[in-house]
Amino acid sequence: MEVNSFFFGLDDLMKEGEFRWADGTLLSETGYFQWIPGNPDNNLGSEHCVERNVYHDDWNDRSCSVKQRFVCEKSKVPPLHLMAMTSTPFGSTGNTPSFSCIVSSDNTHDYITYTERAVRPSLTTNGYTLNVPGIEAPQTGGFTQNLPNGATSVGVYECSSTYTITGSSTSADVTILSQYSTYNKYELRIV
Repeated sequence: MEVNSFFFGLDDLMKEGEFRWADGTLLSETGYFQWIPGNPDNNLGSEHCVERNVYHDDWNDRSCSVKQRFVCEKSKVPPLHLMAMTSTPFGSTGNTPSFSCIVSSDNTHDYITYTERAVRPSLTTNGYTLNVPGIEAPQTGGFTQNLPNGATSVGVYECSSTYTITGSSTSADVTILSQYSTYNKYELRIV
């Protein structure tokens, strides 16, 4: 492996002598180049990738099959902020508990946001489920999850959001307490 040089996303694979960046931009449109004198020379008709030497910063065309390091440009990913919230620890001040998942991004159509039950207090495994009860009501930048009244809505829920273009994701938790329950800090559970 070549250690003093690296490929950096420039080649003339589409058309000999017409060098393009990895994003398709023609080198001739950028107005910048730094070839070693006498290059590009397409030695033996097989040099189509461009390398840069770390010691003298000059460019050389080279065979793309040479094993050596490379540099990639990573596209900027917009920040993904997700918030899960309730109006009270019981999910509401009225009879219908709920929580909201809010994504703070300009491109909300590029995100998949969903909920799942992370923890549900239960003394037995009968009827234990991580499905979220109730109905999801869409809203700009997220949604509100309306839950049924009573003990079935008690638990810890997770709002998760994934950016569909890059696959980056985040999550936030929210806890819905029963108005008749308390948290036992010694047993670390809701009783």
